[in-house]
Amino acid sequence: MINRLATFALVTTLITGSFFLTGRPAEALMMSPYQVDLSAKPGQSAITTFRIVNDSNIPITIRGYAHDIIYDAKKNKESFVPPRSKDSVALRTRFDPPVFKLGALQGKSVKVSVKMPENVKEGQYVMVFFETVADQDKAKDKKKKAITAKMVFSTRLGARYMVSVDGVSTYQGKIDQIKIQPPTATKPLGVGIRVANTGNTHFWAQGYVNIVNEGGEFVGQMALERQVIYPKRKGVFISRWSGDLDPGKYSALITLTYANQKSITVERPFTVN
Repeated sequence: MINRLATFALVTTLITGSFFLTGRPAEALMMSPYQVDLSAKPGQSAITTFRIVNDSNIPITIRGYAHDIIYDAKKNKESFVPPRSKDSVALRTRFDPPVFKLGALQGKSVKVSVKMPENVKEGQYVMVFFETVADQDKAKDKKKKAITAKMVFSTRLGARYMVSVDGVSTYQGKIDQIKIQPPTATKPLGVGIRVANTGNTHFWAQGYVNIVNEGGEFVGQMALERQVIYPKRKGVFISRWSGDLDPGKYSALITLTYANQKSITVERPFTVN
C-alpha cells in the first residue's frame, strides 16, 4: 500500500543525446520505469530502482547525478542547477552505484535514494540524470605514435522527481479563465479552461465537461485530459466535441478534480446560433 504521507512522482524524459563513431552501429540507451510513485516522511529516504540497458554493441560508462529544478516565474522558465543550499533535495540524492559500465547489449539495475530534508517547507523538485560516456578503447600505435578511439559519444537521460510532504504541502487550485467557442458550420464546440495552482506543491488534475440543453437534458461530454500543474503556475485544458447541437441555449458544466480528492465545479452558459 502506498503511504500518502509524502508522494514522489517521477517522470522520465530523454533530454539530450549526440554521438560519433567509427565502424560501429549507433548506440541505443534505454531506462525504465518511466514513472514511479514513492512515499516518505521528512528525514526519511525513498528508493527507486532503475533499469538501464545498453541496446547496442558498444560498451559505455554511465554516471548518475542530480540537479535541483528552479522555476523563474517572471520568465516562466525552468532551470536545472547543481545543489546549492543545505536543504537541497539533489544534495541528498545518492546513486548505487554512482558510476558503472555496461557492455554491449547489457543491462543493470541502479538504486537511487532521495532523502527528504527534516525542515522541508514546500514541494521540492529535482532532476536525476544518467549521463553516458563511451569507453575509450585507446590503442597506441608505437610506429605511428597515434591513438585510435573506436567511438566517442555523449548522451543523458533525465528523470524528474516531484516531491510533496505530509503536513507541509498545501494543495490549492482555481479556475481563473474559461473560454467557450460555440460550434459553427466548419468548427466543433470548443472549451478552453485555465487552472492556477495557488498552493506550494504540484498536483495532478483532470476532469470533464458535460453539455446540457436549456431543459437540463444531457447532450454530450468532453474529457479534460490529466496533467500536472506546478506551484505558482497555470495549466491549460483544451477539449472539443464534434456532436450536433441544434440552435438554442446550452450550459457547459465543468468538473475538475485535483490532488486526488479536491474538486471544482463551474457552470458556463453559451448559445448556438
